Amino acid sequence: MRNLLSKLLPIFVSVGIAASTAFAADTPTNAQPQKAEASKPAAQPEMTLFAFPTVPKKDIEPNTLTEGVSKEAKMKAVQSMMAINPLSMREMISLMTYKIKAKQGVSFDEVVDSMKLRANFHNFKFVGHNPLSKDVQAITGKPTPRVEMFSFCDSILARKLLDYMPELVAFLPCRIAVLEDAHKDIWLITLDWDIAWMDYSQNPNKMDPELYKEAKRIRDAMDDMMTAGANGDL
Repeated sequence: MRNLLSKLLPIFVSVGIAASTAFAADTPTNAQPQKAEASKPAAQPEMTLFAFPTVPKKDIEPNTLTEGVSKEAKMKAVQSMMAINPLSMREMISLMTYKIKAKQGVSFDEVVDSMKLRANFHNFKFVGHNPLSKDVQAITGKPTPRVEMFSFCDSILARKLLDYMPELVAFLPCRIAVLEDAHKDIWLITLDWDIAWMDYSQNPNKMDPELYKEAKRIRDAMDDMMTAGANGDL
């Protein structure tokens, strides 16, 4: 699930093709119908993909928020997308995450140590820890599957991202969870903020190429950290 667009694009393409086919089928023609030759298949209607409208390029002042979207508009937008979406809620949440399963024999603590060590290699600062399962156990007095969240940050890049779009603060700092599932398998999970799909956007208001490059570097660093943790690399 590295690329959000690679999963949603087939849905949009299918809708575009369906709409184009329906339009072609309903369009009247002055040509007289002819009987197809037995040796040749009937001609298929020409299909074109649906083209989404776009907006002009804007000069945006750094560190300014975008205009808000009403709750009703958000609801209608999501409902429109969900109407053609075959995925369940669980699958949609999974779509927004990136996860790696730790190798057999690599312990929970080894996963964490390897991940932190690789973060140092990328100059990615460890800035927070939430031992969720320990808190649950302390409150309930009952054992619970282990899950802990670890936060990392590149402060200079974070500031640049906030200048580009302050709303990105909702995604900061970068967080990786280490989780034990019902089968005692250990997983590393993070929000899949892979920005590669932005290259497909027809909107001209794109991220600065240098900032895009830096943001991709952080995403690649997180991938490397998770892979190192999953393998127990030191």
